[in-house]
Amino acid sequence: MESLRKAQKPFHCFFFVFSACSAISAVESLRKAQKPFHCFFFVFSACSAISAVESLRKAQKPFHCFFFVFSACSAISAVESLTKAHMAQDLNQITERIIGAAIEVHRALGPGLLESAYQACLAFELAQRGLHLEQQKPLPVVYRDVRLDCGYRLDLVVEDQVIIEIKAVDKLAPIHEAQLLSYLRLSGCPVGLLINFNVDILKHGIRRMVHNLDESPWQPRRLDR
Repeated sequence: MESLRKAQKPFHCFFFVFSACSAISAVESLRKAQKPFHCFFFVFSACSAISAVESLRKAQKPFHCFFFVFSACSAISAVESLTKAHMAQDLNQITERIIGAAIEVHRALGPGLLESAYQACLAFELAQRGLHLEQQKPLPVVYRDVRLDCGYRLDLVVEDQVIIEIKAVDKLAPIHEAQLLSYLRLSGCPVGLLINFNVDILKHGIRRMVHNLDESPWQPRRLDR
């Protein structure tokens, strides 16, 4: 703002706004990541934008626009890429821990029980492993900007990021996957696990689905029964 005041040129308004947006974007990425490690990249992004604005003010040459844009965009790109990479890595770790807990439950109980029994046991196992979870979380539907309670309930929500839908059916159907995708879209959660316990080998009853998440294809490290 001080640089803009000294320059007193409308031409610089664009670069000030761009700089502010760059800093805001970095802050938002840092907030979503919730990791102190990202502080360095936020500081780098903000300082790069401020330094570029100051250089542009002193030089008063449009030629420097390129260096400002390049510096700011590089910093933003670095923050965003790192945030997405860490988010995908964290989600992979969470889903692997969930699957490990589900395997333990299936190993102990086997197939043939009600969904409510598997849900209670899986919730207990996840809590024992130190994961934050919510059971039967209400899911409102937003229609024309109005939140409507249509009676939807999410079986389990782990770490506010992963939805678990538990089934005990002969075979998973496309409607089950469509249901989970709708839950992801309505809730804003990036990852969902559809787990059918009514199988002999649990890995045959697991579906992992994502929504608005850029990541490389996920492969579990190991899925024993």
